[in-house]
Amino acid sequence: MKRLLATLALVCLLPVSACAERTVLRLLGLEESAEDRRAHLDIAYQQVHHDVWGDPLTWIAENSADVVYINGWGEDLRSILARAELLDLRESAELSGEIGRMTRWVQELVTAEDGAILALPINAKPLCFSYRQAGWDAAGLTAADMPQSYAELLDFLERWCDRLEQEGQPLARVANLFYWNTGAESCNYGHWLMELLLTCHAMQQQYADGHVCFNTAEFIEYAIRTRDVAQRLYRLEGRGGKAAELPVLFHNGLIGGRAGNSGLSYELSHAMPMRLTCDQPALIYTRAEVIVIPADTAHPEEALRFVTDRAKSIPWHQQIGLYADFRPGRYAYEDGDRNVWIDAGWLAEYHGYTGTYFCCGNVFGRNRNGTTGKEKYVLQFLKKEITASRLAQRLDSLLD
Repeated sequence: MKRLLATLALVCLLPVSACAERTVLRLLGLEESAEDRRAHLDIAYQQVHHDVWGDPLTWIAENSADVVYINGWGEDLRSILARAELLDLRESAELSGEIGRMTRWVQELVTAEDGAILALPINAKPLCFSYRQAGWDAAGLTAADMPQSYAELLDFLERWCDRLEQEGQPLARVANLFYWNTGAESCNYGHWLMELLLTCHAMQQQYADGHVCFNTAEFIEYAIRTRDVAQRLYRLEGRGGKAAELPVLFHNGLIGGRAGNSGLSYELSHAMPMRLTCDQPALIYTRAEVIVIPADTAHPEEALRFVTDRAKSIPWHQQIGLYADFRPGRYAYEDGDRNVWIDAGWLAEYHGYTGTYFCCGNVFGRNRNGTTGKEKYVLQFLKKEITASRLAQRLDSLLD
């Protein structure tokens, strides 16, 4: 009996001893999976608590985390990666090879000038302002008519208004505005266009030098034109009834879009570059999620192993936007309620776009007060309660 009790006592002590010897990997914004625990018995995991609205640079520098997840949907991701002290993922040949399979623009997003790979992308989507082929065909337009800048879009819409004045029965409408809930229908087109103007203006400034300012003569000029064109569209374009059934000319996907894709084969080939004038770079607004390893991690080998495992388990609906060799096929959504056909032509357009994908930062702050203020001031401007110069000044007051 004594021998049995001694044996049981020894067995009970073994897990404690084993746990004491395990490496503790600190994860920020991530959780280990059951497979992680099964595959790596020598590693224990610890969650690092952080402010989800905080600064990723602070997470990397001050939290002593070994692996950090960054949701770049409201961040200037290129700037974060350039300024942070990060482990070069080329330390892992397997991980480097996995990222090497990804499409050109995804690799460019996480690769430094010296070739260092700074992050593993686990999701990446462009948000496009694009023209819709059905509406274009119905209106008798061609790809040559597609605006290549915001200025050209306003020119196009002015010509479209001229056409509406001449035609008794239009064959298309400019856009479907059902989700632009501004409280006043007369503001919908203005709000729809202002989203695009703000994005084009902020992206170009961030791309050039990182400094954003709305109180410029150029922004004020385009804001006034935007309001005038929007009000003219509201007066001339039919609403409800048969008008609501007409095909649309444009889709503004900057607040969600179709980037997950339901098989459209022209999302990027039909995209308008995010720029005010044609002499600016052809940018596309991108959102991305990445995983990084701080350079001062205490456990680089274990951290690389963890990130490599994450690279092998990216869901198919995120692989679509990441991998150049993603194979089209029929896939089920996660809830399994229906299948989605991924069109090979769409993938070719998606991976072959010649413009620059840019993760534009949230210029109105990481909390939601700036966004609320932006909406309020834009609507005040559209209702002519404030001037364009006052709008620009108030937008500047919301910047970080």
